[in-house]
Amino acid sequence: MKRSKLNDITYRLQSKPFLMLVETSVNRIPEAIEDYDPNMFICFNTLDQSYEVHSLRNKGDTHAMSIPWSVLDQRVIELVWRRDQNKHSLKEIMRDIDRHNKAIDERRDRQRHSDINAAARETRTVFKRYAEEVM
Repeated sequence: MKRSKLNDITYRLQSKPFLMLVETSVNRIPEAIEDYDPNMFICFNTLDQSYEVHSLRNKGDTHAMSIPWSVLDQRVIELVWRRDQNKHSLKEIMRDIDRHNKAIDERRDRQRHSDINAAARETRTVFKRYAEEVM
């Protein structure tokens, strides 16, 4: 990483001692993010115990996005690429997020339906036995 960029990052993060700059990793993800966009860099948030992507292009707070995984791997690069507003329109990004959230909701609804069906099957025999005893 260039010294001037390192100085800019240090200056911008000086009020946030809980953010630790990650300059390299086993899979060289921080380097790949820097190759993708020289203004981007990765930090480890010691408060949340999570990784974050930051950008010097952002005014004020450098935070660009949180990384939902506990490891740095190829998924991080794909996530950055999908969410990059310079490459994709905000409308396209929102459509992808909505599509993803809809898939999660549908999966949750199917699971709920399956759980209700299983509970109904389990209690059916109990109620049937009880009904036969009453008659």
